[in-house]
Amino acid sequence: MDQIIGINRRDVRSHRQVRPIASMSGPSFGFSEFVEAWRNRRAFVGAHPDLAGFHENRYRAYRLGFGVDLNVPPAHDPPVPDWMNESLRHDTGPELDSSWAQQVHHFVLQVEDQADALESPWSGYFESPPALVIVRDRYRSTVVRVLEDARSELRSMSYDLLVALFPESASRRITSDELVEHGFDPREPAPDPIDYW
Repeated sequence: MDQIIGINRRDVRSHRQVRPIASMSGPSFGFSEFVEAWRNRRAFVGAHPDLAGFHENRYRAYRLGFGVDLNVPPAHDPPVPDWMNESLRHDTGPELDSSWAQQVHHFVLQVEDQADALESPWSGYFESPPALVIVRDRYRSTVVRVLEDARSELRSMSYDLLVALFPESASRRITSDELVEHGFDPREPAPDPIDYW
């Protein structure tokens, strides 16, 4: 089984990478912390009730603070991003229809699922046969690096698309007091997934 090393933690039950909760470096939180809370909520949905409850409560507070739910498309179509308009100017293909935001949101959910599903070929083994240990030792560092790079690129793309879908929320910040008002204290440490394995 892949080891848990450094600041990245792995939910042992689902083998999904999640980033730890950002330490409070200031009195406010931005869209990146909101997206992080959303990703962690998704990662721990089927986990132990303590883990799932913590991340559900955290996401709920961010959702209420930012006024949008990242699980559903925006209620109103946002402006088409400049980079999409630029591409449309040079493309002779079909124009965007009014459902572009719904299509992109659906794509973001797929990208997040695919990023979650990226696993090393050795992640399903609790104890590997000796031949596979030798194979793992030879290829693991390269394979793991490629998977981490792919996961990072997918996450970066989905984040950029969420910013395009929710531009007003992406430009906002909320305070720790607002999170507390919505039922979550950001100073509360997250449960460690290892404690529930």
